[in-house]
Amino acid sequence: MHSVHLKLNELPLLSSAGSVTAESDFIHQDRVMKEHVLIYLYRGEMEIIEDGEIHLLRSGECLFLKAGVHHWGKRVIAAGTSWFYVHFSASDDLSGYRKYDDYAAVLKRQNFEEEDFRYYLTLPKQARLPSRSRIDRRIQDLLALYDSSEPIRIAHINAALYELLADIYQAATEGRRADKADMTVRKLIAFLEQHNTGTVSSEEIAAQMRLSYKYLCTVFRSKTGLSINQYHTHLRINEAARLLRETSLNISEVSYAVGYRDPLYFSGVFKRIMGEPPSEYLRQTFQGAD
Repeated sequence: MHSVHLKLNELPLLSSAGSVTAESDFIHQDRVMKEHVLIYLYRGEMEIIEDGEIHLLRSGECLFLKAGVHHWGKRVIAAGTSWFYVHFSASDDLSGYRKYDDYAAVLKRQNFEEEDFRYYLTLPKQARLPSRSRIDRRIQDLLALYDSSEPIRIAHINAALYELLADIYQAATEGRRADKADMTVRKLIAFLEQHNTGTVSSEEIAAQMRLSYKYLCTVFRSKTGLSINQYHTHLRINEAARLLRETSLNISEVSYAVGYRDPLYFSGVFKRIMGEPPSEYLRQTFQGAD
């Protein structure tokens, strides 16, 4: 399967886009494109063969075709078939990049570094997209921008395309999240986020989730790569960093606010998570401020 990838730190570059309704029966062109192609079928059916692999698109489904790969059609596509398309380029050099996992960025951060964006999304080869969703609005906004005479549309159009592609990725991956373990982890994450200003015992967690704590520990680490306690500690320190930036509380007061009764111990945990003690974090955050 020829996958199309999207880097988190690079915009795709759009070359053309449009919505088409076939006026008569036709067969898809036999061609090799220099750009990637996204097709989203509004109505009808469309068969496209890419490098010998047959893809049958039905209404509400999208397909990504990879640049430089031969694709063609054999079956007749009926008049009245309607679709959206966009041709775009995106770098295939993934050296130094990590494949994005749905949990890779689930842990909320207060400071992003360049390395945090060195991930790539693998866009779904073919997927059914939700109707009357944000994706429909993204498409309409992109087409309006593409057809407009707005003086700086070129400054916006690739960002609009990026948002569309990211939403397609999200919709496709959410459609695959049906297993019990995934739903359990997401429910537990929501619970921990609601309790980011103090400790939560294993008994409280087990009671809230109505599952054994041992099972929760196993499934949580398998999905996130972190223990429940590690994740919760990150959330508390994340909240501490926000309080240091956005309030006038001093370090001791922030320590108490997120459930640490020993400010010295809090400072050690903060340094381990954030890479610097809270005093230095404050200095760096407000360096040069009036």
